[in-house]
Amino acid sequence: MIEKTFFTTYKGVLTEWVIEDGQKKRVRWCADCKKMLAYNSKRGYFSCKKKNSKCESCSALDKMNRGESTLPYKGGCTLTNEHKKKLSESGKLRHQKYKHPMLGKKQSEKCIRLAKKKFSGSGNPMFGKHHTKETCQKISESRLSKKIPGPKMSENGLRILRQKRIKEISIDKFNGNQVVPSFNKISCLFFDKIETELNWDGYYATKGGEYQIKELGYFVDYYEPKKNLVIEWDEPRHYVGGILKKDDVDRQSQIEKFLGCKFVRINQKTVNETELIKEFKKYD
Repeated sequence: MIEKTFFTTYKGVLTEWVIEDGQKKRVRWCADCKKMLAYNSKRGYFSCKKKNSKCESCSALDKMNRGESTLPYKGGCTLTNEHKKKLSESGKLRHQKYKHPMLGKKQSEKCIRLAKKKFSGSGNPMFGKHHTKETCQKISESRLSKKIPGPKMSENGLRILRQKRIKEISIDKFNGNQVVPSFNKISCLFFDKIETELNWDGYYATKGGEYQIKELGYFVDYYEPKKNLVIEWDEPRHYVGGILKKDDVDRQSQIEKFLGCKFVRINQKTVNETELIKEFKKYD
């Protein structure tokens, strides 16, 4: 909310100011749509005022009209390699002109370490906070649409994972358990409990191996043939923003159609074993 408006003169140039939410800003107006444009930077303000430049939306519209761009402005744009090169060269010249303190230098390991320390733990703006499900979904969709690669693990990290997996395979093989595909040991403990309390006789990883549907090329976590019941144990990776992934939904649909079975999904994060066993008693 604008609290106050006033004018000053700098080197013979009239400057309009506003005080908005306690902050003082220089303002000017778009040459086309007359939208108010606020500036914190003095250099940016006088540069745009001298050129009488337009707002981003009007500039993008002009580019479309000139045939330089086919995309409407959406709060961002895709730069060509030529544009990126020009921006890079312009930035270098600007740094040389204004004698940027980091020009031609690299931050020391100590500075990098201190910066990391400053923004870790309570220094991180997201410390103690969580994104909402809607925000997580938007971030996921944005990353997928832009094809942003996920984080890469170091060679040392990959080596440790390989060693851990080889050890797990050795233990499973020695105990007569399933080796391929990999399985969730927590889910198998729950399936053991179901078998004991309900006297069921199903297939799962630590009891003869998971049931394979060869025609579809799928393994299921638990299958009780007499009840024609499939149970899938879902780890957090099966969900994006609290919503089951499309691949898992499609897979379930195919299995239900092929077996004509009852299909139960268990979310590892919200599972209540006592309530589930009570529910399963209805199938007897």
